[in-house]
Amino acid sequence: MKPSKYMSYTNSYYSNKDALISGESEWQKIVKKNFLKFKKAGAIRQTVSEIRNKEEIRIREMWEYKNEESFINCQKLIKEIEVELNEKYELKTKTFSNKGVILYENDF
Repeated sequence: MKPSKYMSYTNSYYSNKDALISGESEWQKIVKKNFLKFKKAGAIRQTVSEIRNKEEIRIREMWEYKNEESFINCQKLIKEIEVELNEKYELKTKTFSNKGVILYENDF
């Protein structure tokens, strides 16, 4: 596995479980369609998880990148995908993003 140097987390809150299922399904189809663009832009990995220890209906996406330039390039692609997704669906979501630099990792 390639080491990542930069990462971002996005929390998306959905109004109901059906919105989560349809929204994430379409999001993943569009991401897969753009797989090679993300790879070329410097994305290393995307991990999506459903948060279950909270009352809200929430998804967390973690993206890992080669460096800050890769992060910037991939954010442009993500914005394009969001536009495409929002043209197809009116999903009622609240999304909050954070970015960071990886200080260290432990492989177990």
